Amino acid sequence: MHRPVKLLYLPNESGPEPSQVGPRNTFQVLVASGSICELRVISFLHEANRLGATGARRAILAETHAFMPDILFWQHVGGFQADAEFVRSLKRASRKTLFVYHEGDAYGRVHKRYPPATRNFISSFDLIFQVALGSMQRLSEAVGAKRIYWIPHSFDADRFPRLPVAAANARQHEAIMIGDVVRRIPGIWELPGSGDRYRLAARLWKLLGDKFAVYGHGWNLPASKGPLPYEQQHHAIRDAWVSVGWDHFPAHSYYFSCRLPIALAAGVPHVSSFHQGYENVLRDCPGLILAKTVQEAVDGTLYLLSLDRHRLLELGTACRDFAFSNFEATKVYTTVFNKCLEHLDEKIVRAGSC
Repeated sequence: MHRPVKLLYLPNESGPEPSQVGPRNTFQVLVASGSICELRVISFLHEANRLGATGARRAILAETHAFMPDILFWQHVGGFQADAEFVRSLKRASRKTLFVYHEGDAYGRVHKRYPPATRNFISSFDLIFQVALGSMQRLSEAVGAKRIYWIPHSFDADRFPRLPVAAANARQHEAIMIGDVVRRIPGIWELPGSGDRYRLAARLWKLLGDKFAVYGHGWNLPASKGPLPYEQQHHAIRDAWVSVGWDHFPAHSYYFSCRLPIALAAGVPHVSSFHQGYENVLRDCPGLILAKTVQEAVDGTLYLLSLDRHRLLELGTACRDFAFSNFEATKVYTTVFNKCLEHLDEKIVRAGSC
């Protein structure tokens, strides 16, 4: 058994209220179990809003130097101002610390390229956890990542609890989609996959009419219901018989957004676009149909809607149970923590021999 460790966690949270509920809950569970002997948290974006970027960097460096964590876990640096010198100073502040970076966004070489701070972290941290492999893995490797691991998007049971699958009564919609459509220049899609996402929604609206709803920014379809608060996804999905999703970055393997775990956890059969790797990660999930084309997604939706309502309830229950077994946040981040422990002793030995 590994000795209890000190963990410094830097979540990506811009407001005063915690939003990274899943990892926060996981680390508290690990404190209670004795795996973490001391936990400190710095919401770096909130500190930047409060102290300015320079003040936030100084506070982080001071805390790292004073705390001397065994593991520093930084989550999605995004637009935070962190140049190469700050990263070097961070690592000098605690030579025996295992520096771990988690990137929860998908990036590409052309669309949505790595911000400078992300490149600095990926090239310098000991472990990189990211939500996509394939072309994104090669991108991180080219940046200089030392060790890359995959981590799936997850959901937390606080905001998306395990609810009984609703009875076979009338629901407002037959099918629902949740997701934004982003294009800053008319006729040009900003992210790979956006065009197929729009075409899928347009086809479903044509087929289902008012029995189809799509939530999110950027839609101009009659089926559009506008943006949906993050915590309300569960309720909207449970008011439909089938949920449908089409992810961005189709060339990224093993990638799906948090909407797929949330949709499954809601207890409703789901149709999703396919990414390489799904055959390994999602193959044992009944009630989930994977589509390689827009037509396959339309066909899968119509197939599910053709089933007896009681069969849909059975498939929805299976989706919910699969999600809680595989993508609930405490399971996902406990696996991440244990993977960090595997590398911690090696890091300490190397630092001690310098």
